[in-house]
Amino acid sequence: DHIADLIFSHAVNQLPKPKIFEHIVELKDIEEITPADYQTISPFITSLPNLTVININTASKNILKCLNTNISHGIANQIISKREDGIFSNINEFWNYMKSLSPGVSIERIQQDFPVGFVNTHSRYFLLEAKITINNNKFITKTILNKKDGKITVMSRTYYQAL
Repeated sequence: DHIADLIFSHAVNQLPKPKIFEHIVELKDIEEITPADYQTISPFITSLPNLTVININTASKNILKCLNTNISHGIANQIISKREDGIFSNINEFWNYMKSLSPGVSIERIQQDFPVGFVNTHSRYFLLEAKITINNNKFITKTILNKKDGKITVMSRTYYQAL
């Protein structure tokens, strides 16, 4: 959480407007993030060319918890279990499900606790991760795909050796 706060603070305090990272290596420019911190977080971060929504249907438990500080491990697990029975077909279905998990809280209050403009049930960007083994060498490749107007474009691809 501390590192996320550092990154957010750095991004929003750039003048004249908040900074969008073009590549995750730019995190090294934040003084408070040590090389060890960068090594720890870089496998879990993706940089996209513009702001985009987080897909509730594919977000990991950690991403769900980052979207809303009121989401506990238990609630995140319930969301993931619900998705296994079938994805949320639209965002209102998700809000209603969240309401069922917190009956004493209004949907409006639940929505306020989420970054509403950045939560939805669909995605434009997708991460394809593959593990490749050649002899005794193990590699991981991450490919960012963009789906727009029915076409899929490769945005970036990185490879690194797995230890």
